[in-house]
Amino acid sequence: MSSLSERLIHLQFEKQKLKKDIAKAAGVSVMAYYRYENGERQPTADTLTKLADYFDVSADYLLGRSDNPVRCQYLCCCTIAHHYDCVNSYCQKNFGGDIMPNFAERILELRKSGNETQKSIAGAIGCTEQHYQRLEYGKVMPNSKLLEKLADYYEVTTDYILGRTNEPSGADELLPQIDYFRSKIGVS
Repeated sequence: MSSLSERLIHLQFEKQKLKKDIAKAAGVSVMAYYRYENGERQPTADTLTKLADYFDVSADYLLGRSDNPVRCQYLCCCTIAHHYDCVNSYCQKNFGGDIMPNFAERILELRKSGNETQKSIAGAIGCTEQHYQRLEYGKVMPNSKLLEKLADYYEVTTDYILGRTNEPSGADELLPQIDYFRSKIGVS
């Protein structure tokens, strides 16, 4: 599989985008984006999400964890940010709350479902207990490497941890069903 830097270079070329436009969409300087492309720096989870949204791919694809760029496990053809807003608007209107948790809520939910301590998870992913607490309380966001370690530890996708989807497994497993339903409704 490809690395983040290789994927960024490929997507920039494929989509014919300028570095300055990508950097602006990601909310970083052109130099910071250049360093992502050269593998000299890792983006934060927030920046990774913005890049994935900009290129219309999954975070796992950008990180090289999947060769499938499909970013949404639902049968929609809109962007994830738009889909997320639509789903949450519907749920707020009909159920009084969001359906997709944010990053901090998601890792808290994952930790509690495994009856694990912050200390044990921090040790397993290579950070301090205090740093893990700050992640779980939403005080900080992980960089892409720590995000990958969390996804590996919990055996879920990075998009699931980021709250970009409610499907913990990758889209690779769902592609046959997605392709079938898209063909039925005439969406390619």
